Amino acid sequence: MTTVADAPRSASAPAADPYRPAIRRRLPGMRRSFLTVNRYLAGPLLRAGFGPVVSTPLTGSLMLLRTRGRTSGRWCEAPLGYVISDGSVYCCAGFGPTTHWLRNLASDPRVEVLLPGRALAGTAEVVSDPAERVVALRELLGSMPIISRPLLGDVRSLTDKEVEAMSAAIPVVRIRATGLAPGPWDPDGSGWIALTAVWLVAIGLVLRRLRRMGHRPT
Repeated sequence: MTTVADAPRSASAPAADPYRPAIRRRLPGMRRSFLTVNRYLAGPLLRAGFGPVVSTPLTGSLMLLRTRGRTSGRWCEAPLGYVISDGSVYCCAGFGPTTHWLRNLASDPRVEVLLPGRALAGTAEVVSDPAERVVALRELLGSMPIISRPLLGDVRSLTDKEVEAMSAAIPVVRIRATGLAPGPWDPDGSGWIALTAVWLVAIGLVLRRLRRMGHRPT
């Protein structure tokens, strides 16, 4: 098993950095933008059970990864793209080895994964096998073209050697399920809140329509 502490940390090295210079200069601002979108939009939607709605062929399938904070000990959440292969969930740290959730795994590899419709408990580890890394990263980047192509180019045109070099700056993580965890639609989940809101809006629209019909001249 490769721990996060053993993962490559030279994300700024020219040989390993997969980003173009113009993109590299914008990475700090892009990271802040992603954090804002994840905190106020993607995270709440995934938590409420809207995973099937926000997952598209352009953005890829989205999950909510929960890790234990390495200093706080509290659960931390990160919306991420993912793929499932050979019974495991794969994701990657697009902002490199210093990504907060990836560093949390060094302290505690136990995680929870909120997939569309179901949550799993699991154990996460950085993929060390080069062949496995290449296959997983190629599949991950290919599943979210609207995000990966502007930043990294079309992964379909890259050789396995180029993808392997890219994985030095974008660690790939494998999550093996160890059990089930409560999902958004389970009794202690929050999906019922979203469903209730949808029903209230629907009832309101129906009542409004009925009132309008009642005021129509005969």
